[in-house]
Amino acid sequence: MIRLSRPSFILIGGTVLFLCACSRVTSQNFDKIKVGMTSDQVKVILGQPNDSKTQGALGLSSTTFTYKKGSSEVTVVFLNDKVMAKNGEFK
Repeated sequence: MIRLSRPSFILIGGTVLFLCACSRVTSQNFDKIKVGMTSDQVKVILGQPNDSKTQGALGLSSTTFTYKKGSSEVTVVFLNDKVMAKNGEFK
């Protein structure tokens, strides 16, 4: 078992809280997502998705990113790595 000193524990805990409070999943950032953007461009704006599912058939690839923040859930749908649609709302 790893034992942390009190100052280290406080520093690590504070860092975690700071990162959680700085979520990039906001309605303002969601509005920046436009049709034709790549998945990498979306990740720069919203960060890593909470969930990602990819399906493929006949040379086409469909990926759905799901982002959750509190009781809000939004999705971004890609076709061959380009945004085709976005759905959801912030509560």
